[in-house]
Amino acid sequence: ENHKRGHVDYSDATAGVYYTQFLNDENSLTYELGYDLLRLDWEKNPRFKQKNFNYLIGSLGLVSTTLERWRWVLNAGFSVDAAYFDFAKSAVGHAMLWGRYHFADCCGVNIGVLGWYGVLNGRAWPIIGFDWKFNEQWSANAVYPCDFSLNYAFADNWSVDLAYACFGSPYRYPHRAH
Repeated sequence: ENHKRGHVDYSDATAGVYYTQFLNDENSLTYELGYDLLRLDWEKNPRFKQKNFNYLIGSLGLVSTTLERWRWVLNAGFSVDAAYFDFAKSAVGHAMLWGRYHFADCCGVNIGVLGWYGVLNGRAWPIIGFDWKFNEQWSANAVYPCDFSLNYAFADNWSVDLAYACFGSPYRYPHRAH
């Protein structure tokens, strides 16, 4: 019972390469290949000896604005233990269907579903929320569980965000592809 009380050190780092292929003015494909390092040090738990976990991550996404006033994101991917590459024992697959309806020039409504399955369990969540553009520089997103952020654009292609994440990295929750 003593292992239930103890200090846990946690750190996580992800690096990846993303490529977007524009099919036409309304559709694009997004490719991702990356690496994730998770460090979980829990010395007081005798059943938990491993400290470093390495994952290979990959995904393929489609972004489409073909339907008037809608942007749809369809994404599917995986993460797998990079030390063994045993998809049967360590792979987690994920998928997401996320639609944004352009309600007005200043705001949009977001709906969809996302989930993952692997290593004998899985989950699915609804995507629901809104985004609001206050002016040319400031915007906010409140989209559960994907995007809670306040954004400031200080140039045409540059911005900073203050964001909150509900879920962790790709072994628990997929990256966004939009």
